[in-house]
Amino acid sequence: MIVEISGIGQIPGSFIRQKRNAGETHEDLNRMPKSEFKNRLDPPYPRFSRMDEYGKIGMSAAASALRDAGLDRWEQKRNIGIIVVTCSGCIVTDIDYFHTVIQKTGGPSSPHLFAYTLPSTFLGDISIHFGLTGPSFVIQENPPRGLIGLCLASDHLMEGGSDAMLVGLCDTSFTDLIDSGVSNRLYTVFIVIKKTLHPSPKSYGVMEIKGMEDIRIKGKKIKDLSELVHLSLPSSRNQSDSRSIG
Repeated sequence: MIVEISGIGQIPGSFIRQKRNAGETHEDLNRMPKSEFKNRLDPPYPRFSRMDEYGKIGMSAAASALRDAGLDRWEQKRNIGIIVVTCSGCIVTDIDYFHTVIQKTGGPSSPHLFAYTLPSTFLGDISIHFGLTGPSFVIQENPPRGLIGLCLASDHLMEGGSDAMLVGLCDTSFTDLIDSGVSNRLYTVFIVIKKTLHPSPKSYGVMEIKGMEDIRIKGKKIKDLSELVHLSLPSSRNQSDSRSIG
């Protein structure tokens, strides 16, 4: 059995930086309209407008990966799991929520923000919208490389735990708040991996996983999930990837 990459979805850091360089605040980014992602969430997700920035970006990239793998449409729920690696997670939402707790006006804290003060909340949104029933959890890693999630997902597949796994590296603010010590080529990237006997001609390649420090694609050792995507995509797609915003 081998593990192949069957779908990729990514949102480059330039998309977020462009918004912030235009003077938009975090609150402005949280109000990103559905039209920004209409090519990713089809059909639309009713609760999308209520999600925080971290959740919106993560769900949009995950939707792109699932669509790329041909798994975005469903009639029956599927045994597909989700593992997300993050450094900062929903820390900005946590801070925003804390400000509503300590406000001097005597008003109640925000129940809307409270719903997204867990970095795993948006995994439930993904599972509901796409009918996924496999295990889902978030791993905090600093610096955020995503390889631990890739190894765990691969092991889970090889043990027969799920039919496919959605693996993501989701960070929207760690360059602003945490000195991670890594170059943030992409803010958020998701891939779909499957176990198979023979690789599909449409796959992005087969991964060789000997351990977290020795993961290879096309014979090249990778240092993080972003590099895996960079090496997996044909050069033409690296220049202009229709699944990317920004």
